[in-house]
Amino acid sequence: PTVTSPNPTRWRGTELTVTVGGAWRAYKARIVAYLRQLAIITPYATLALDFKGSGGTKRDVALRFERRTTKVPPMPRTTGYHPSAVNELLLEQLLRKTTASTLVQFLSKSGALSSVSAALAKRVVAECGKGFRADDDPIDVADDRKKLQRLARLLREVSIFPPPTGDCLSPVGEYNLRLGVEKEVRPDYVATCASAPRVHDGHAFVVEAAVSVGGAGASDEAGLQVFRFANRIPLLFEGGADVATRVAFRKVKWPNYKIDIKREKVGVFVSLVSTRIPFKGTSKEYIGEDATEIHDAVKDCLCRCGLQLKAQLLKRDQAKQGRDRKKNLLRYVPDVASALWKVLGSLDDAGP
Repeated sequence: PTVTSPNPTRWRGTELTVTVGGAWRAYKARIVAYLRQLAIITPYATLALDFKGSGGTKRDVALRFERRTTKVPPMPRTTGYHPSAVNELLLEQLLRKTTASTLVQFLSKSGALSSVSAALAKRVVAECGKGFRADDDPIDVADDRKKLQRLARLLREVSIFPPPTGDCLSPVGEYNLRLGVEKEVRPDYVATCASAPRVHDGHAFVVEAAVSVGGAGASDEAGLQVFRFANRIPLLFEGGADVATRVAFRKVKWPNYKIDIKREKVGVFVSLVSTRIPFKGTSKEYIGEDATEIHDAVKDCLCRCGLQLKAQLLKRDQAKQGRDRKKNLLRYVPDVASALWKVLGSLDDAGP
């Protein structure tokens, strides 16, 4: 490598600098919140913000979020579309772009589709019925509208294909998520959980969640706060309609886990990683509650976090009860000692 400047600390990595202009007064809170949440979900990166005000140095703002770990999430592997995620338009595009010479090769070996073996490809062609052959040219299938519709419908409807794996995903990991929450929130208690790879509309996804209780870096007021991430990008807007918010407020019974959201500062962090995030609306700021598989995965992760916290909070409550009993008993020690002194004194005066 060509060294252009001294590097006494032998630092290695990638540094990216972006210059942005805008209305700082109007969006300051949002920018700081975004960077802070980004620091939570990427604890392996150092983030810095330098704002230069137009009215002199008094308005300058400098923020820096140091990284906590050097463990970076694994690189995702390239994968094809799962058959259940292919629609007619996408299938036509794949058929026209492929270099495979036959339909069976396109289905099983071209890399355009995943979870399709040669045996399954031959079975699919056979089930397509009259007019389909294993050696059909993919271009000819794309040009025939009826064949294209039949093949697309069969790929989406049959359930003979194995589900997609999580190799194509790059979740942050429970370890990094815990470090990020501990670094920025500094909670009294924290629990993390990650789901196994699941499938929604033919696309693999993983849900990672963390629940924190207390903390010097948490909100000043007691209550439940939900932080949402999609492919490690913080989502700041339209949170009330998001599946994570709905589940956290309506589906999880926090008192069952000894968590009082009215008296304690509780943080819920939900990260969704998928090859296709099912956003609602054009803003792409929230995920609908109608995504049943994602809804169930979020609820399962939060409940498992609650079970972890329950054991810790029970110990906390038992220790507090012990301290309270000791404190109450100590209040009566002077009175009991004085009474005993008087009794013993009266016995001495009475003599043998």
